Amino acid sequence: MAEPLVLTCQYAPCGVEFSAPRRRKYCEPLCERRAYNVRRKADGRLDAMRVQQRDYNAAYRKANADRWKVERECLVCGTSWRTMRRDAKYCSDPCKAAAYAGLGTSHTHTRRASAKRKLTIAARGTRGGVWVSGHCVRCDTTFTARARGSRSAQYCSRVCYVADKAATRRARLREVAREPVRRARVMERDGWLCHLCGEPIDRTQTAPEPHAPTLDHVIPIARGGGHTMTNIKAAHFICNSSKSDQLEWSPAA
Repeated sequence: MAEPLVLTCQYAPCGVEFSAPRRRKYCEPLCERRAYNVRRKADGRLDAMRVQQRDYNAAYRKANADRWKVERECLVCGTSWRTMRRDAKYCSDPCKAAAYAGLGTSHTHTRRASAKRKLTIAARGTRGGVWVSGHCVRCDTTFTARARGSRSAQYCSRVCYVADKAATRRARLREVAREPVRRARVMERDGWLCHLCGEPIDRTQTAPEPHAPTLDHVIPIARGGGHTMTNIKAAHFICNSSKSDQLEWSPAA
């Protein structure tokens, strides 16, 4: 058997010595590809190929600019425009931002603008689901939404859904009594007064503001209390957080 040859890689940046059973220029395929690209750059072939590909792409985009575009109407400003997305809803980023903020073009109320958009979509027809209107199980506000599958819509927003399901899940894991709790009804029942400190609750604030309205379990779920209307009372965010899972607590404690 012939002895392997000791060769030097001809790719200049590499230049390592290697052994091979027969004569070759490069130590591995990667060096061979790199050397090929160096030669193409030196004689101008690589630049010519890039220019040719760029011109071809520009001509293709120009020839097929309107090939797959469809006519759509913006749900916010009503402007018609052509787009390649058949599910496009908004003509521009400002309209999209206004729709997500629930403002619309006339800066109407968030829930009213949301209901108007949903009714507009329902009027065009949908491929699945039924549009329903009702009161949110948590905040008791009126909303319009699409009921997906066999489950009817019960919440006005994802925020209410997540907040309500978090408490319901804790009650289920603890195997205590649970029922739908309407936050607005609890606040009206308690007169918007914190049952822990007796001070008025600021209904315009939201957590984590200290005087924001929250629901407090009189007997905490961790202590065996249920997630029911009779075991829930209105409380400040700061008072509820300070109480935690204690049974006996007062602001002076």
